[in-house]
Amino acid sequence: MGDFNAKVGNSRTEEIIGPRGLGDRNERGERLIDWCRENEFIVSNTWYKQHPRRRYTWISPGDRTRNQIDFILIQKRFPNAVKSVKTLPGADCDSDHVPVICKMRINLKRLKKGKHQPKYEVGFLKTNQDLKEKFVIEVKNKFQLLEVEDLTDTNELWNGIKTSTNEAIQENIPQTSRKENKKWMINEVLGLMEERRQYKSDVEKHKTLTKKIKKKCNEAKEKWINDQCLEIEIKQNSNSKFIHEKIKEVSGKRSGNPYFSKRYNSRKRLTISRKKKHIISSYTRRPHHSTTTE
Repeated sequence: MGDFNAKVGNSRTEEIIGPRGLGDRNERGERLIDWCRENEFIVSNTWYKQHPRRRYTWISPGDRTRNQIDFILIQKRFPNAVKSVKTLPGADCDSDHVPVICKMRINLKRLKKGKHQPKYEVGFLKTNQDLKEKFVIEVKNKFQLLEVEDLTDTNELWNGIKTSTNEAIQENIPQTSRKENKKWMINEVLGLMEERRQYKSDVEKHKTLTKKIKKKCNEAKEKWINDQCLEIEIKQNSNSKFIHEKIKEVSGKRSGNPYFSKRYNSRKRLTISRKKKHIISSYTRRPHHSTTTE
């Protein structure tokens, strides 16, 4: 949409130019048509029947000439989206160009939301021995029922195993929460956030709780980072894979967050200053054995 300074005329050309244009075509009009042909556009101004005073878009000084040189182009795949195009010759816009208005109707596609598949904390089977024993007993009991049924078909047997396992998971293993908190988040901060929601109308109380929450968040994050650094230092000589995964976890997987280690400024506030390469050299440093060659 804009001032193309081209006249396309009122003769139909393929599906690009309609018979409702104005005036005669010039060289720039030919170039505009070639461009529309290559990029699959149509000139919508030329396809709707309007009075000539609703077609011209430019008036020469002294009102000697009136031409149609401003156009609204639309892709060929959306011709029905435009319902009408016309000008407003009486508009007071202090310009030799006449405003061009377009009436459109856009049909938005309705997006279907997929069903949420619940996820389960299967990692608890490694850390919670009681849960693991309970789950194993439940699976064994369900598999014994399958043996009683004496299934011979492979597909039926597989479906039975899958159904039994899924039922045991749903009955014994808790689901993961859909909204995951930061790993350094503690229950005390979550409780303060819940309390703050109740004081939205009390500005002073809300501000006080906000300051307290920020302070607790900084303390919790600082403690979590210190714990991770200590864990890295303890295992730096035993498990290199663990060290790299832990550094990646704390520093952040995105390249836009390459900072991890901490230092205090004069106000004793936690700031981030050291880059990943410094982290690796600081927390995974190993004694270098010098070798000499004769």
